[in-house]
Amino acid sequence: MVFVVGREARLELATQTLADRFGYRRAELLGRPLTDLLGDDVVRKGYEALESLQTGAESVSIELTATTADDEPIPVSVELSLLSSESEFEGLVGVVIDRSELTETRAELAAQRDRFQHLFDRVPDAVVDVEFVDGEPVARAVNAAFEDTFEADADDVVGRPLNDVVGSTGEGSGPPALDEGSMWEPDTTTQFTHADGRRTFLVRGFRYPGEGTERAFGIYTDVTDQLEQEQRLRVLHRVLRHNLRNQMNAIMGYADLLAGSDSDDAAYARRISTTAAAVAELSDQVRSIEQALDCERESTTVDAARVVAHVAREYSETTIRVDDEEAVPAVADGLLELAVETILENAVEHVEDPTVKIEIAPADVDPDTWVDVVVRDDGPGIPDREQAVVAGHREITQVDHSRGLGLWVTRWILEGVGGRLIFGDQAGGGSVVLRLRRADDGEATDR
Repeated sequence: MVFVVGREARLELATQTLADRFGYRRAELLGRPLTDLLGDDVVRKGYEALESLQTGAESVSIELTATTADDEPIPVSVELSLLSSESEFEGLVGVVIDRSELTETRAELAAQRDRFQHLFDRVPDAVVDVEFVDGEPVARAVNAAFEDTFEADADDVVGRPLNDVVGSTGEGSGPPALDEGSMWEPDTTTQFTHADGRRTFLVRGFRYPGEGTERAFGIYTDVTDQLEQEQRLRVLHRVLRHNLRNQMNAIMGYADLLAGSDSDDAAYARRISTTAAAVAELSDQVRSIEQALDCERESTTVDAARVVAHVAREYSETTIRVDDEEAVPAVADGLLELAVETILENAVEHVEDPTVKIEIAPADVDPDTWVDVVVRDDGPGIPDREQAVVAGHREITQVDHSRGLGLWVTRWILEGVGGRLIFGDQAGGGSVVLRLRRADDGEATDR
């Protein structure tokens, strides 16, 4: 957008784009004095620019806010130069650049910066903004959580190498110091001796470009309590499982000796042996579950009908009807077989002569997304309180808990592939639904 102002400060030329942008017709602009179109402040800036041009400047750029014919303010940049290089003033040539989008962008960036600063200051994890100098992270800013976590004031941290503040401390070599490479490893950890004891932190780095430098944010999450809890559970789990198995073997041995005698206690001994065998089996079941769920899981496409049919054939002494054995592609993994087996085992163990019916079909709700494996039996069904506990609707207590691990295992397996475990009731029995995400019909199945 270009304009020319003559000696008498009147518009002698205005391009069509300039006229259109400010809501005028070109004819009504030409010949009008600038004072009719611009405010006093803008006119003053124009005269100041003219003085600079007359004292030797080749061009002068000024930023101002002009108004349209409808009094809409428009931020613009105007680059002015003399119409003639002669000593006598002939007029000015101006090039106008609309800065509306730039101004809006700056405002958006400022708002984003304010939002980020709000987040940076209040995020509960310790966060540090670093610059890499010779490959070593140097702190440039820290949040309040960082100061509290590492017991250091921001003024004392900024400008120092990060490893001097949060590097490994204590006996032993400890984890390697953080550098431009290790900071991006997914499971980088560091340790720090805090007033409350030695703490372990998970470190995650997020790189971003600085002005001619390499910058990054480092986030420190205290995982000490989590790691200690996991260790306690592993120890308790292994000791309990080992001792259960050994002690139950001893009880079963003594019970078998008594059961083989002619004494009146033989019947009680047989009951002891049966109960001990069940406890020992529980220990083995825990081990199987641990091995199954502790592996790296990867979802794929499986034929749910084929998996169900395969498991059902293992129960030759039980009446199990599978209604539809046509291929039903679903998203799952190799543990689906264990989930189906667990539910079938639960269905048959509480009835002397059970009848189980299995249906595999698109779900009633959103059938394009879900596939249901519905297991119905004529047993007593799963108690409502146990259903609520496993479904997460009721807290686990000494009164409210599951009778075994089977339902929990099934739930964990299904949730691990994006599915759900659903309980239902029917007259004369109960039903359990294994809901899986539906795979595309055209996808090949792994099994």
